[in-house]
Amino acid sequence: MGLRPPDDGRSPDAELGRWAGTLPLTSRWGAPTADPLLPPGITAPAHVRARAGTRQG
Repeated sequence: MGLRPPDDGRSPDAELGRWAGTLPLTSRWGAPTADPLLPPGITAPAHVRARAGTRQG
């Protein structure tokens, strides 16, 4: 899904001499953080690890 640019060109806002634009916000999954009380050797499942670095949503 591509972002569409602002469309103030034919509106009264265009005559104000102000900046117009967008400020996109993206979210990404971070690296899994294990509960420190887990016994040694228990790791996050593959489907959880696979989310790291991907977009949320």
